[in-house]
Amino acid sequence: MAATGLYINRQYVVDFETDLAYKIVDAWSRTMKRVWWPRIMLVEPPSASRTRILEWNQETARIHHLGPTGKDQVYDPLVTASHEIQYDHFGNGLKLDRSQISDDRIDRAAKWATETGSAIAYWPQRLASLLLRNGKVITDPVTGKLLQAFDGGAFFRKTHPVGGDSGLEYSNLHNGVDFTAENVARVVAYVETIQHGGAAPAGLMPTILVVPTNFRWRGTQITSAEWFTDTLNGSTAAGVNVFKTAYDFEPPIFAPELNSEPDVWYLAVPADQDAFDGALGYWEREPFSINTYQPASQYELQRTKEFVWDNYGRNGGFYGLPYRLHRCEASGSLDAYLSSIVL
Repeated sequence: MAATGLYINRQYVVDFETDLAYKIVDAWSRTMKRVWWPRIMLVEPPSASRTRILEWNQETARIHHLGPTGKDQVYDPLVTASHEIQYDHFGNGLKLDRSQISDDRIDRAAKWATETGSAIAYWPQRLASLLLRNGKVITDPVTGKLLQAFDGGAFFRKTHPVGGDSGLEYSNLHNGVDFTAENVARVVAYVETIQHGGAAPAGLMPTILVVPTNFRWRGTQITSAEWFTDTLNGSTAAGVNVFKTAYDFEPPIFAPELNSEPDVWYLAVPADQDAFDGALGYWEREPFSINTYQPASQYELQRTKEFVWDNYGRNGGFYGLPYRLHRCEASGSLDAYLSSIVL
């Protein structure tokens, strides 16, 4: 029986791309079930602008005493802060020559398509991890681009202005706090004291622990166990876990991306996409898409003997509201504003 040759034509390219697109959608769907970035990261939709400026109107309205006759009117300040979002270019590609396609049409392309779909779904999480690790500096150590909070300075620091004319400050960088149940309770208690510019409690309740994977046992014990013997802290007595009922924690995030800092943990207020209220954000200037560059004619197809698929997008991660995300480090001395809290 005569062998049947493989003819590379336009219909072949169309069929290949159909398979490719299906694999990408399938990989995205599966990968999204196992990512954590949407829990703490906002998504700013694509725009036609090269830059995007976000502006926060600070809460400054409050009721004042107007004197015995009501004529001593007090006018609240109007305070805004703006933040420019920067993006960069990202992507990958696939190049197959005619012999590769002839030898193995499905496996090579399907593997690349599956990996690319997973990489696209995972990409915002990679950016979120970089924002977490680089939050104490104002310049990206790799790209040299400016990294800072909208109120100026590093995102994780001890001197964030509350806003308005209060003159108050708050911290989202805490030192001397090992990852223990007592310290989690202490930081939560501090976060609940933070005020907004209207001189009232900001109503913050961090309910998400973000920790490296070495804290999986301890993080699960603190947030989920009905009771436990606290051997980690030198106790042999069994105790009821009040976190499960008193703090209403969500399932912890165990992030291998943070394993380079095994003594650092985070407390986060969940991102509220409806109110665009969150600590981290992801902006797509141009969503990832795969483009095919194919020859214009059968002659060119035979001459080049090569197909190229490019995946390309423009996007970036940015810092949002600092009081919604707190970095806790075991190093250093316990901060006075934490040591003064009585539990």
